[in-house]
Amino acid sequence: MREFVYASGSAVVFALLVFSAHRAESCCRSQYFILDILLLDSIPANGWSGGEQFMSKQFLTVSKRNTDRFTPEDFAAQSGREAERARALYMEGFIRQIWHRAEGNGACLLVEADSREEVEQKLASLPMVAKGMLTVEQIIELAPYKGFGNAL
Repeated sequence: MREFVYASGSAVVFALLVFSAHRAESCCRSQYFILDILLLDSIPANGWSGGEQFMSKQFLTVSKRNTDRFTPEDFAAQSGREAERARALYMEGFIRQIWHRAEGNGACLLVEADSREEVEQKLASLPMVAKGMLTVEQIIELAPYKGFGNAL
């Protein structure tokens, strides 16, 4: 694995890449697979030294469908609008990853924001949350895992 940093103007893109070399007869092909890309904003005027912290905080959210008050048909009627808004939040860089809960009764999201209040505000913009069909049960602020050393 190797780190790659690209700087342009006032933004830095940081990508973690995995190098894979394949030998086929007499030729060698190299491939890099992008594992994660972080857009780091607000670069200081004097440049990036590598010690600054630019990332927003990350949060894990756990939500649950309110199946006691809403029917499967109610959820189906909102699913298109919900997916459209989730896609917009993903494109904005708020939603980083999203999963359905295995039992089919909600979702878990990995999101990035400056504060818990921002997380609550953006989640409230999801149609199912706004209509009370989906309850956000937990918002957990995450901290970096220190066991692998300091990546930045």
